[in-house]
Amino acid sequence: MKEKRGYPLDYIVGIPPILQMKYYEERGMNADNFAKFCKAKNAVMRRIVEIRQMKAKPKLPALLLELRDPRLKNDKFTDEEKEMIKQEKRDRLRTKIMALYSDSGEG
Repeated sequence: MKEKRGYPLDYIVGIPPILQMKYYEERGMNADNFAKFCKAKNAVMRRIVEIRQMKAKPKLPALLLELRDPRLKNDKFTDEEKEMIKQEKRDRLRTKIMALYSDSGEG
């Protein structure tokens, strides 16, 4: 955003006067009203997109299920090997959580 505004703005719509007369003036909207409408819509849609992104991320119980490994119940593995498997699972989970919930906007 180049401009200092108190609300997020994705784009500014420029409507030709012919279309403005045809569609918006009959509803009682002039250029100022339409600009306010677009700004409000953009602010609301930005928040809706943020909420959708948050809800798309897996929840903690789903992430914790990834810590389970059937190899840990097998008696073929020694305690050291089982501990290495656990540490590997923890490291994977840690990197996944960092990627999903970091403020970088990725994931």
